[in-house]
Amino acid sequence: MTIRRLVRLIPSVALAVLIFVPSGTRLQPAVPSRPARASPSPFSASVPSNRPDGERVREIARQSLIGPAGSEPDTLVEPYVAVDPKRPDVVVAVFQEGRFPDGGAAAIGFASSLDGGRTWTSGVLPGLTRVFGGAYRRASDPSVAFGPDGSAYASSILIRGPDREGGIAVNRSDDGGRTWNAPVFIERYPARPGDDFPRIAVDHGSSSTYAGRVYVTYVHGDRVAVRWSDDRAATWSASRFVSPGRGFVPSVILGPDGGLTVVYISPRPRQQRPRLVSRTSHDGGTSFGPPIEVGVMRSRISRGFRATGVEEAAADPVTGTLFVVWEDATRREDGLNDVVLARSVDRGTTWTRPAKVNPDTSGSGTDHLQPAVAALDDRVHVVYFTRAISEGRPSQLVQLRSITSTDRGVSFEQERTIGPPADLRFAAVVRPDRTRFLGDYVGVAVSAKSLVIVWCRSFAPAGVGGHHVTMWAATIPEAA
Repeated sequence: MTIRRLVRLIPSVALAVLIFVPSGTRLQPAVPSRPARASPSPFSASVPSNRPDGERVREIARQSLIGPAGSEPDTLVEPYVAVDPKRPDVVVAVFQEGRFPDGGAAAIGFASSLDGGRTWTSGVLPGLTRVFGGAYRRASDPSVAFGPDGSAYASSILIRGPDREGGIAVNRSDDGGRTWNAPVFIERYPARPGDDFPRIAVDHGSSSTYAGRVYVTYVHGDRVAVRWSDDRAATWSASRFVSPGRGFVPSVILGPDGGLTVVYISPRPRQQRPRLVSRTSHDGGTSFGPPIEVGVMRSRISRGFRATGVEEAAADPVTGTLFVVWEDATRREDGLNDVVLARSVDRGTTWTRPAKVNPDTSGSGTDHLQPAVAALDDRVHVVYFTRAISEGRPSQLVQLRSITSTDRGVSFEQERTIGPPADLRFAAVVRPDRTRFLGDYVGVAVSAKSLVIVWCRSFAPAGVGGHHVTMWAATIPEAA
């Protein structure tokens, strides 16, 4: 993620970033080109961990390219994942590959599975950065979504070079994420602070007027904006502003009726904590209702580990209930973070008070970081990292966990450990303070068949010293 200004707006967020502002540009049609073909990943069967209940945990990708000077070798960070609702065995994840300490990466990588996470194919999205046929030096903030016809769409932000010219691009795959078309650039702009954090979503609503519409939200000159495409990402609308004033880190969620809700951080005067607000459109992004407060952000920095303290959001495509999760240190005796969740049962018109998700006590000495959420048919899954703090000293190990609600997020149970822990000593580094970094978010998606979690794990390399961050996935049957 690329959000330098949030350091001043959110005391709990220590982010090193690359930010820019668009100046408007003519949209580019899709360019027919040979897609990047990936061979089956040699890591598709490495260190599998299969529990009796059918859970599959395994490494799915390692860095496959030699990055340019200044990038950190052997670093995959910041994953996002999507499952095809109509073909739940089809899964696609995207992530940064070859991280730079001052932000962005040498490429955007992908991993795809056509058999529910048993085997994976990995590669690099074509036409973005110089390491794979593109003009830009760096890429960041990837996200991915499926359309009703089974096409996968991946969005990312790009940086050209010393002049910091940038853009936002979308690649499309028509074969479940195994190969990808050349990117379409929905924004190109010069180097001024502002643009950041694109997120992509596709309308699947059976009763929606805009079914099949692809949306990308992003920060445009310190305001949240949205564009959309009705021709499978070939051409794009003009941008429309979502936030009436400044807004950052948008999360885009779509209800079954086609309602488009965007949740974002709304900064306040320096002495006040920023708010999370939402705005909803019922006309395909053309206009939005008034801003509705979701909650106030009161998270705490985790020393030596860049856990951003930003929100993640999701919609239940069956019930239409909306969910937002974030970190909150308000009610902790030990001053650490809980994960809290707010929900809306009326399409974003009102939100419940934030409620704690994690089961431990407020004095447990366990920090809870970087939550993400997915929901389907009254089942809500929240995933997050935990980090032990003993006598004020944080552990170098962080552990991914998940917890489940079967009553639309009213109560949670069944917390479980996901995979082996990550060792921050081998993670990517963020300048200038050498904070360790696994990415600003974790990937989670759910289908009627399984819950899929994709995350970055750092651990000791086989060679001598250095970074070692690889991509891992857990596939957990929904019946479990």
